Amino acid sequence: MSPKSRHLESAQDLALLLGPREADIMRLIWAYGSATVREIHSHLIRSGSISYNTVRTICERLRGKGLLERQPRAV
Repeated sequence: MSPKSRHLESAQDLALLLGPREADIMRLIWAYGSATVREIHSHLIRSGSISYNTVRTICERLRGKGLLERQPRAV
C-alpha cells in the first residue's frame, strides 16, 4: 500500500469517527497549527456552503470532546 493510499484511508477513517465536517476542521487545524473560527470558515466556504455559526458550533463540539483548545485573543 502506498503512503498516499494510507493517508486517504486514514482520512476516511477520521471522517467515520468524527463526521465529515469535524474531520475537515481537524485536518485544517493539523495543517495550519492553529486558526480562528473565521479563518476555518473562510477556507471551508471555498469548497461549499457552510455558515459561520455552523463552523463555530462544530469547533465548540470538538472542544467538548477534548480535541481543540480555545485560546484567548490577544488584545
